[in-house]
Amino acid sequence: MTRLGSVLIALVLITSACSSDAGTASISSTAPTTAPDTVAPITTASTAQPTTSTPASTQGPATSPASTTSSTTTATTKAPTTSTTIVTVANELPTLADGRPATFVAVTDHYEAVEIDTATGEIIATLGRTGTLDDFTDEMEMAPNVIVGAWRSADGSAFALSDCCEPAAGRIMFVADGDILPEDYGAHVATQGWTISPAPTGDRFARLGYALGVFTALPTPADSTWIWIQDAPGQTGFSFPAGQAAWSRDASRIYWIGSDGDSTVLSSVEVAPGEPPVEIVGTLDFVEPGDWFDGIAMQASGNLVGFLHQIVDGVVSGTQGVVFDTAGELIATFPVETASTFGGYEPTGKYLIYVDDDGLVRWQGRGDAGVLGEGFIHASW
Repeated sequence: MTRLGSVLIALVLITSACSSDAGTASISSTAPTTAPDTVAPITTASTAQPTTSTPASTQGPATSPASTTSSTTTATTKAPTTSTTIVTVANELPTLADGRPATFVAVTDHYEAVEIDTATGEIIATLGRTGTLDDFTDEMEMAPNVIVGAWRSADGSAFALSDCCEPAAGRIMFVADGDILPEDYGAHVATQGWTISPAPTGDRFARLGYALGVFTALPTPADSTWIWIQDAPGQTGFSFPAGQAAWSRDASRIYWIGSDGDSTVLSSVEVAPGEPPVEIVGTLDFVEPGDWFDGIAMQASGNLVGFLHQIVDGVVSGTQGVVFDTAGELIATFPVETASTFGGYEPTGKYLIYVDDDGLVRWQGRGDAGVLGEGFIHASW
């Protein structure tokens, strides 16, 4: 897997983004998939087409209707099967009546990082960009750098923007709430890595790349916990860690997916000063050769949720959501549109956000689901 594959399947995103308009917000009702915090029969990946959405302006005052949801049939909640400490986390930022964050962050298909009103789909703030769709030409041997991922700290004080695809070790830049990435971004606050996972509370992030580090981004990133991935158990040769890492609900541990020869393993490390020992906590026997995770996150139940892609000749041929415990035991799967990009949960672990291959920002949780906007390549709470 190349670095393009490690950064949110960026090659797929860059190719698909060339055919649509930038960041056109939309609100629509859609039949929900099985909420991943409930038990459902093991199913195959869904390839259902998205429902029709109503366009809305991305500029100026909110003009689009309120976000709608659909209820789903009742399902029995699965008791946590994890060894991690389960804690109730309150969202530190404003929320809607149903508990979803009042805003989310995303990257348009013109590679601009933005903050968006969840209820209306309006773009309310620009966070920055390093390149645009206009920078791409058919003659290029190497694509220009662009923003491909955006995340926000749980307390809202900092935004993290992933710039792809050089240098190979990755570059993630940080801007404070209310600021914008400057044009001379090359000298801006940054750290190496491909993806970021915000802690459930506060201003810490966990970066994942050649190394895993835990840090507070501003004013200067300095890892308090640091692990060189290639030296960790479960990472053989030069196999890359898959997608983004997951924090435990009490923020005491970090989990990530790695490779141990022909096996896919779940590794974990305590969030502690220095270089604490890494352990393999489980083998993911449900992952077939060639499958690839697009990130994982821990939901409120204490179980882990991720998107598992089936890769054929370098192309995503199918995707399913998977729920598994912290020992790597599969609990359930749920349908997800093929080639969807994982975004993760908001701090409470109740609501999942992601982007499908048609650029629709989708959410689901607590028996409801909906569409928040269209024209995006990545979204997170």
